[in-house]
Amino acid sequence: MKTTKLGKQGNGTSVVIPVQMLRDMGLKRGDDVTVQETEQGILISPASQVLQGQMKILDDVMNQYDRTLQDLAK
Repeated sequence: MKTTKLGKQGNGTSVVIPVQMLRDMGLKRGDDVTVQETEQGILISPASQVLQGQMKILDDVMNQYDRTLQDLAK
């Protein structure tokens, strides 16, 4: 765990993420991330991980309701 400071960014607030943490996560400046409020605090995740999770859910739903979706498409 690292401690960092919040800074001003335009009309918002920015979080400085240490370079080594970015490297460890495979992130670089300019990458998209998601910000989620949790019971434990704020969770910052690479956007690609979230998209992969959403695509898996969509895939599961499409597999589960394949016949229904095909009937509806007629």
